[in-house]
Amino acid sequence: MIIVNIVNMNVDTRIKSIDALRGIVLLGILLVYLLGFFGFPQPINSCSSSVDLFLQKIIYIFLPNRCNIVFTILFGVSFYFILKKPQYSSWRFIWRCVLLIFLGLLVKKFYTWDALMYYGLMGIVLVIFRGAKNRTLLVFFVITFFATIFLAKYQIGTLIFHSPEIYRYQIGDSLLDIVNYSVFDSAIDYLRVVFNSGIFGSLSYFILGYYLAKSGIIKKIDNLKIKHLMFIGFLYLLFFFLMIKINNNYLIITRLRNLFGALFYATSFLYLYKRVGKYLSYLEAYGRLGLTNYCMQNIFGVIFMSSVLIPCGCSFSFMFIFFMLFYILQLFFSVVWLRYFKYGPLEWCWRCITYLQYIPNRRSKL
Repeated sequence: MIIVNIVNMNVDTRIKSIDALRGIVLLGILLVYLLGFFGFPQPINSCSSSVDLFLQKIIYIFLPNRCNIVFTILFGVSFYFILKKPQYSSWRFIWRCVLLIFLGLLVKKFYTWDALMYYGLMGIVLVIFRGAKNRTLLVFFVITFFATIFLAKYQIGTLIFHSPEIYRYQIGDSLLDIVNYSVFDSAIDYLRVVFNSGIFGSLSYFILGYYLAKSGIIKKIDNLKIKHLMFIGFLYLLFFFLMIKINNNYLIITRLRNLFGALFYATSFLYLYKRVGKYLSYLEAYGRLGLTNYCMQNIFGVIFMSSVLIPCGCSFSFMFIFFMLFYILQLFFSVVWLRYFKYGPLEWCWRCITYLQYIPNRRSKL
């Protein structure tokens, strides 16, 4: 009976449009990581054509610091649906976050800039807000959001953490060279950048996602009206053009642009999904396997870059097509997997270890 209850815990909390949003956001994150060549310096002649430069510019203008914000907010939404269950103790949730930290460290064996380790750390902090009222959540979102901007001026990460003697990703390094890099140093490299960015950025978006779910906004997300979209879009454009006007001199304008840009992208997709969802339904499967797909993107991204794409001297446009095909392959895998199983591979393992017992995953035969 206990196992049956665990298996059915999230059946009534899944929102298809949110799963699809997670699926499309992960594509955006994949392209952002590609823009940074998964940590490697830009290879010579990788952007020699006008097509290469155009693709880079489009990704640079519209995707960085927007897709990751949506992804983080969605983590906060998911954590709310977990923590709202009275039978789900705070200690069990902390254990779940500890497991996420360990998973993040495993991925950092390949890719330093994977965010799961820090998500686990901030998830533990989020337990403090489990019983908080909606107004309190909003207040702390504002506090942590602006505290992040304030602290970013002091480059705390550089003061606390040592700098690496050798940059991890070097063109010409083998995959073995990359994997042999210390996980501890990889985590330090990541924390240095996060602390320099203001420490509490992920926590503020976790709290915002938690608020959106607890206040009922997420459950009503399919009722989005064009006026809501236009209002968020207006704020995004306001800060977007204001940032250009002041030449990026004010971090607060940049952060507000990124926040409202992320919200505008998310609400635009959800508004579109309500009307043409049947054509985007495959994205739901990708989003339901979000943890598995995100980890695979990062691991295989480094493998492909170090072993195939950079050694072969591939252009950026070729890399773009390559990773788009990789995303489609993941999409196909997700759809097929969910025909036979209830949870993705990592999602299922995470759930089993959280409860320290075997949880049936295979679907009943039709």
